[in-house]
Amino acid sequence: MARIYVVEPGPTGGPGAMGAMILAESLGRAGHNVEHLRLAKKAAGRQLSLAGTGDVVKSMPRPDAWFISCIYVRQWLWIPQLFTHVGLPMLAERRQDSDPLIVFGGQVSITPEPIASFADIIALGDGELTGLTIASLLDSGAIRCDAMRELRGRAGFYVPLYQSPPERFGRLEQSHFTPVILRPGDNDRGALTLEVARGCRSKCAFCPIGWAGGTYREAPAEDVNKTLLSLRGRPINLYAPDYSSVSYVDVLDATARAQGCANKGKDARLDAALRHLKADPHSAKEFSFGVEGYSERLRRAIGKPLAASKIIDTMERLAKAKINNVKWYVIAGLPGEQQRDWDEFIALLKEIKRVFPHRLEISPTYFQSVPHTPLQWEDNHWDAAVHARAEALRSLMREWWIKDQLQWMTLPCKGRETHEHDSALQRGDRRVAQYLIELAGSQAKLQDGRWRDIAAKTGWSVDLSAIPHSAVMPWSHVDVGANQHALLTAAATYHRVMESGSAPTVTS
Repeated sequence: MARIYVVEPGPTGGPGAMGAMILAESLGRAGHNVEHLRLAKKAAGRQLSLAGTGDVVKSMPRPDAWFISCIYVRQWLWIPQLFTHVGLPMLAERRQDSDPLIVFGGQVSITPEPIASFADIIALGDGELTGLTIASLLDSGAIRCDAMRELRGRAGFYVPLYQSPPERFGRLEQSHFTPVILRPGDNDRGALTLEVARGCRSKCAFCPIGWAGGTYREAPAEDVNKTLLSLRGRPINLYAPDYSSVSYVDVLDATARAQGCANKGKDARLDAALRHLKADPHSAKEFSFGVEGYSERLRRAIGKPLAASKIIDTMERLAKAKINNVKWYVIAGLPGEQQRDWDEFIALLKEIKRVFPHRLEISPTYFQSVPHTPLQWEDNHWDAAVHARAEALRSLMREWWIKDQLQWMTLPCKGRETHEHDSALQRGDRRVAQYLIELAGSQAKLQDGRWRDIAAKTGWSVDLSAIPHSAVMPWSHVDVGANQHALLTAAATYHRVMESGSAPTVTS
């Protein structure tokens, strides 16, 4: 059977790298020799450390393939370091036919051109399908060049060396999936993870999961419940991008409680969670909610119309249920954001402060126009006024922490260089590969702006401006299943709401 090493470039891991975990588990279940590694100094659970003490790769058998899973564009910075440990030329054109196959996959495969020159194959879709398809070719005796020729042009696979200029690159996915138990560490400690849904029903205008994350699918309820029945007393992370919107979530939660399986999964859509809290107060737990927009106007525009009253009601119910830790995700700098939106958010927080005197962590993210979303055409420049509002929010939270002994906190928002670098990176073409080689993962050059000079030197034109809807973009050949008409309609709806919407008064 093929020997395959699944690796994550960078110090990430765990549930955030769900695709890599499922891929490694599926390959192992199919009988392949598989190791799951991370480019980090310390091992994490059953994942080996690729950058730890000693040369790990030299002590391991030579693999038939390296499967490299990237979940966000910043991981691309570690690709040069990764290839140093792997011991292979970075550019596909310089590798030998007899070298191990290099396959890139993960969430950022929806914009593949910046890493195309590094990859023998880029995979898009369900890892079980793409990974096992490649593994079966290797089992049959295929070597690197055979696999590349065989998979060129097939759904789910992109062979940049043979497809320049790019040809259509479509997703490969299965209509149903069987949930598998993902185990951290050894098999006896820590919370297990069980995936119950893929994709997302919601199509928030800024988010690639609903638009480019594949068809929304739920694992069969009977399969999930059967698995829970075998896990009596084990803590478990019931995972879905939008867990509270899973159609059978009530039965699932009840089964988990009956088996003594504490559900450690947190991410949920707030309005769906509120419905469940009203129907079943026992479903209260620690939650992570995507509040997203500062105001009702912004939330309506992105397609998540959360009224302030619903947010307040949810937090009050959680407080009464003695839940003392909640996290909010918010987006700073949504197109058209104004001071009045921020003022409304502060008024909302004052109401929340009254009903939820427990720990609240707010995690702000600076808006980026992500490919394959309705806001992909928007301007990506860093805005000083937006940043000032985010910093003012941090100051207010610190003041409340100290003055009112309220354990509320907010994380810092990205500065200009980090924001504009990451925004530009995902818009890049194949010239980005040479830039990444020249940058060599230097965080100092990123932070002080020298990355711009390196980009210019390598011929990569950094463009953060708004993009015409008619433009051909570096990701235009990638078919993620998003309907172009639907994208344009959602983009128009966003701006129509922003132009006509008012900022309603916050009420309890």
